Amino acid sequence: SGNATYGGKYVINPSGGLISKGHPLGATGVAQCAELCWQLRGECGKRQVSNAQVGLQHNLGLGGCCVITMYKKPTEWSHVPPKREVTGALGFAPDAKL
Repeated sequence: SGNATYGGKYVINPSGGLISKGHPLGATGVAQCAELCWQLRGECGKRQVSNAQVGLQHNLGLGGCCVITMYKKPTEWSHVPPKREVTGALGFAPDAKL
């Protein structure tokens, strides 16, 4: 239906997900946190989700560990412009076609 991608109601894995990062043990949660913070700040360049307000992080680890975290853009940020056009890279080329 197109509801779970850019332009849809929900956008899932705009960065390509953990597999696109090589799924490094121990660093996956940090990569998810960074991506969601960058999305809420509006600093993701071409992979930016339009008007991102909330984000959900879900990570399963070794031994059955499960972490679910919700992020919400603070209302104080509503009129604050992004500090950078694109933050971080995590392997993304600024001119990559998405």
